[in-house]
Formats: sequence, C-alpha cells, structure tokens
Amino acid sequence: MKKIETKDFIPSEYQVRFSGATWFKKALDVTVEVCGVGGIGSYVSMYLSRIGTPITVRDFDTVERVNMAGQLFPISCVGMTKVRAIEKVCKGFAPESSITLMGERVTESTILQSNIVFSCFDNMTARKVLFDLWLKKCEEVSTSDNPGLFIDGRLAAESYQIYIIPFTDKDRIKIYQEKYLFS
Repeated sequence: MKKIETKDFIPSEYQVRFSGATWFKKALDVTVEVCGVGGIGSYVSMYLSRIGTPITVRDFDTVERVNMAGQLFPISCVGMTKVRAIEKVCKGFAPESSITLMGERVTESTILQSNIVFSCFDNMTARKVLFDLWLKKCEEVSTSDNPGLFIDGRLAAESYQIYIIPFTDKDRIKIYQEKYLFS
C-alpha cells in the first residue's frame, strides 16, 4: 500500500473532520481485517470505512430479517451475503472507501490480509482460530511501525466487552489465551 506523504495529502470531503487527528494518516496507511460483520463487525466496518481505512471483511453468512434489530443492515439487504451487504452500507456512507470482500468462513487454512484484526464473531471456536491465525501473521509481517493488534469485541444483551491485544505484549497474549479463549 502506498504511504501517504503529508505534504501531498488532501483529505476528501468525507475525511476532513478527521484530518487534524494525530492517528488519521496512519489509519490510511494500514489495512484492517474485520472478521464477522454482524452485531459488532457491521458497525466497526462502517466506521473504519468512513475514516478511509482500507478494510478486508470476512463473513460467510447471509443477512436475514432477524439481523435487523442489532446489525447495521437495512431491510433491502435481506438475502444478500453479509460481505456484499456491508459493502453496500459502507459505500453509502463513504463512496471512496476501499473494501475487500471475503465471503468465507475463517478456518485454520485462512490467510489473513492484515496483522490488525477485529474479531467480531459470535462463537469462541472462531475467535480461537482467528487468534492463532493472527499470531502467525504477526510473526511473519509485524514491524516496529505496525507491530500488529488483535481487537476482540463481545456483545451480550446488555453488556459489551473489548479485549485489545498488541503483538508486542507477550504477557497480555498469554493471559488472553489462558483466561479469555475458553471453550
């Protein structure tokens, strides 16, 4: 991905609000992978795309009417794959957004596109598989400028939990594996 030169960079009309933020240009220089685009992942995808962060979205599922209550899909998306539906939603908010669609289940043979990953699954098995894939990806591609980050969002009816694990924090990785990746 092409690095953005500060002197040459002009934010789009959709990005002007963020252009003074210290993290803004860095957010445009990385790709973020959002795995599971339901109750958490649909919103994460939309917000990242509005900033201008290139995203890869992964989900094998289809939008159903039961998804309308807690997921960011309009009724017109019922019957679409979730990755196509989230692309439609994101492009509606940010037409210039860069979205790569991966309409597949995450398995042990999945090849991640980024070492910055949002785990937005609704099951622990998928989280464990994704975390192991992320560790492998970070070992291959992490740098001091982009060491890798795993963000696990969990949603229950009245609570929301976020676990943030930087690849550089081996203690936090161990705690997450032992305490929070339960069966």
